[in-house]
Amino acid sequence: MITANKTYITKENIELQWLKDSKQDNGFPFKALESNYKDYVDELKSFSKHVNDNKLLAPENNPETCYTLIWLHTDEGFCLAGFFFYGIYPNAMSKHDAYIGEFYIRPEYRESGIATAVFDMIIDSAESHRLDISYFCLNDNKKAQRLWDRILLIHGYEDRLSRGNIFTALAENPDCRFYYWVKTKE
Repeated sequence: MITANKTYITKENIELQWLKDSKQDNGFPFKALESNYKDYVDELKSFSKHVNDNKLLAPENNPETCYTLIWLHTDEGFCLAGFFFYGIYPNAMSKHDAYIGEFYIRPEYRESGIATAVFDMIIDSAESHRLDISYFCLNDNKKAQRLWDRILLIHGYEDRLSRGNIFTALAENPDCRFYYWVKTKE
């Protein structure tokens, strides 16, 4: 198993799997997502008292979602390192945005470069389709915000609005904000 102390992960070590159906590949990916989603929600509770135990909906029952599993290639094979939500939506501020949310890396794989490598892959995809980028994050998750900001700035994006002034549409969690970024430099 790769640990943060031994190896820095690059895009070549990662495979992304779009989860379209809970029965895909005999249901194994969805079961892995469900297990990790629970850990993700438990971690979010440390940032916000408004996080609840919503059950993860199967992709076929929630067509607006597109969860992506992050598989890490190791000497022993592939292991699930995390997941994220990805979609492309119209936005009142611009044409369309690549929208990223619920980004989760399992604790044993943090500080290894996985998040940076996956963000680079997301940004490459967004740029190839000429999309701006939006993400949502809990106010108190400063570490995640700094990571996003650093990577987006490196790729030539600028914050489109003042920091997090758009409240999430999820009324049950007022601690969450959207952040909108636009590509300004090549």
